[in-house]
Amino acid sequence: MKLILIAIIISLFFSFAYSEETGKSDFFVLPLALYTSETSLAFGGLIYYSNRPAGRAYLLSPDAHYINGIYSLNKQVQILYRSEFYLHREKYFLSPEIDYEKWPGKFFGIGNNTKSSSEEKYTNDYHALRLRARYNINDKFAAGIIAEYENFEISEMETDGMLITNEISGSEKFNLNNLGMIFYYDTRDITTYSTRGEYFIFELKRSDSMFGSDYDYTSYRMDLRKFIPLSLKSALALQGILSHIDSQAPFQRLTKLGHHMRGFETNRYIDNSLMMLRAEYRIFPWQIPGLDRLGFVVFAESGQVAPDLGSFKLNETKLSIGGGLRLSVIPAEKLNLRFDFGLSKDMLEIQIMSYEVF
Repeated sequence: MKLILIAIIISLFFSFAYSEETGKSDFFVLPLALYTSETSLAFGGLIYYSNRPAGRAYLLSPDAHYINGIYSLNKQVQILYRSEFYLHREKYFLSPEIDYEKWPGKFFGIGNNTKSSSEEKYTNDYHALRLRARYNINDKFAAGIIAEYENFEISEMETDGMLITNEISGSEKFNLNNLGMIFYYDTRDITTYSTRGEYFIFELKRSDSMFGSDYDYTSYRMDLRKFIPLSLKSALALQGILSHIDSQAPFQRLTKLGHHMRGFETNRYIDNSLMMLRAEYRIFPWQIPGLDRLGFVVFAESGQVAPDLGSFKLNETKLSIGGGLRLSVIPAEKLNLRFDFGLSKDMLEIQIMSYEVF
């Protein structure tokens, strides 16, 4: 906990020490309560603060800091702290992040055809420190570095499951230290709620015993997004993701279809390679004061995982559809709370979160 507090103080210092003259600040608190059979009653919320220095273009995000925390009556906890801020006249962008959780998870096995009946519950003890630093080459291209430290331990698992046998990579306690590079092409109108432009990302990360990791593997990710305005109030958003891990990785760090697609649990369908496509229609239909904060989305998503990039099969594609509401909490910054309902053959999922999916 001391390490978390020190990292928060350091990132806040750098953000405020190098920010320009304050132009506009926003602050809000969102309380949250939930109940599941694994957590019992849980409560927490989101604390968000942002500052837009005078003169910063609105296509760039404001400097932002937020903490998202949940605590359950079963003594489970999730805490995520993140800062995002620019330095030196928006030439450099830093995003430090601290993550801690003691939270229930589910393991269904590895592959694109695992069964829901294979569900195995466990409790994950996890903490991580991450840093992304980006240099903006010009108004379209940027390059950056990634540094991550992660510690995993399963504190509780089923006595008759697969994990307790230690035959699944990641069932033991382990560390990951990752270093990587990331390249960007960005012509979006605004980062928080894009309605026009393009956003392309290529990311490469290496986990290696030379860095102190307990696993050696390289991960690759390509993320392509296109935003097409249909009117002054609506837009079509498209995204495609292709990712691959070239060697044995712990199951917690395999590509996760459920992490990307709404309508699936987070750890549903995991493997070394992933392909995903989706389309989303976005609209804020009204200009009436009060109602102008309310928007809607409709989406369709498809994807699958496989042991390698050559093993994808069209007839094994997973599908989900859904819709959602958008509540603009900071209209000038296009910052929305989203309430999404995703439906697949596996389940109906409800998500209540800040920021868009993409």
